[in-house]
Order: sequence, then structure tokens, then C-alpha cells
Amino acid sequence: MKIAINIWILRNKNLDGIGYFTIHTLKELIHQHPHVEFLLLCDKGFAENYFDFQMWRYRKAIYCLKNTE
Repeated sequence: MKIAINIWILRNKNLDGIGYFTIHTLKELIHQHPHVEFLLLCDKGFAENYFDFQMWRYRKAIYCLKNTE
């Protein structure tokens, strides 16, 4: 199984409470489900050293919800 997760909240190196919560939750989720391939999506500025598991990959996502007005 493959699961894609938008991790835009982690794109800033100055993490706050929700950033730390997201990192720890994803680490635990990835660790507890080694049979699942996780695809972590972020638009820019992602520091890849948050996760050290082999079951995840990082993809740069294109921001698709721009206001064109």
C-alpha cells in the first residue's frame, strides 16, 4: 500500500507545536507500518533530515490551489 501525506507544515525550519507534533506522529506511523510506502509531499524548503526510515520518499509537489484572480 502507498500513502501520500502533505507535509507543507514542515517546510519552515522554525517549527512550532504543530510541526513537532506532525514530525513525531509521522515517525511513529511510519515506524509502526513498515509494509506501507509513505510518499511525503511538500511544495518547497523541506529539510529532509526529519525522517530516517527506508519506507518513505520525498516528492516536491506543485502548489495547485493558487488564486489566479
